[in-house]
Amino acid sequence: MKINKRLLIAVLAGTMIFSSGVSTFATSESREEIRKQEQEISAEIITDTLDNVDKILEKLERTPEVKKLNERVKEERKILNEPQALNVRNARGMLKYYNEEIDKIKHSKPQPEFETKEEAEKAAKKDLETELINNDFELEEKNGKWHYTLKIKEIDPEEAKKTEEEAKKKDEVKKAEEAKKAEKEAEKKDEAKKAEEEAKNKSEKNKKVTLVKKAKKEKKSPTVTKGNTLVKKAKIKKKLPKAGSEAEILTLATASLASVVGAFVSLKKRK
Repeated sequence: MKINKRLLIAVLAGTMIFSSGVSTFATSESREEIRKQEQEISAEIITDTLDNVDKILEKLERTPEVKKLNERVKEERKILNEPQALNVRNARGMLKYYNEEIDKIKHSKPQPEFETKEEAEKAAKKDLETELINNDFELEEKNGKWHYTLKIKEIDPEEAKKTEEEAKKKDEVKKAEEAKKAEKEAEKKDEAKKAEEEAKNKSEKNKKVTLVKKAKKEKKSPTVTKGNTLVKKAKIKKKLPKAGSEAEILTLATASLASVVGAFVSLKKRK
């Protein structure tokens, strides 16, 4: 539960200043500012507490106690809409209440014993996933069996802040790497799509060239289909018989000569 669990205790301790007598010496304006800050911090702590209680309850067995606690969490969220109820006392009280209730549910069964230290350590780390306040554990061997005990590891607020900043930076680096990876994958997809389109265009271009060549070939050597057989068209030239052509020429020549002779004879007779 990265509820800022490590910061939570430090924050709660630090915010006690809001309920201290310091505000007595402040002006009305500064007291109002302090009050707003207290509300903001309290709302954040309450929200984180309820969110983490929900996550913890999801991992626990669905007993009547767990269901009852789930219903209470839903009701508790209404306090976030009531500014007058947002104060450090309520935030601390809510955190304490849910921590005790979860602890009762978890430890209603006897704590298991483990054969090895590694098994106990693994179980302790898993148990911390369902912890609201505890953030550390201790291992102990009794009669050849291993046990673990959860506890709160006190952390200096400055150290906690530094740790949170480091975690934030790691998270940002991870997100940047994921974004870069996604960008590369998108580029690969774009390249693949571009290559596919180029191949398609090339195929269509080759198809057009083939059709044009085929059309030109058919134009030079037109064919007609007769049944299933292609027959080339041939220009048929009608040729007159040779003898017939020469007879016609001689006949025309004879007629012309006869006309000339007749005209000559006619002129002679007139003289």
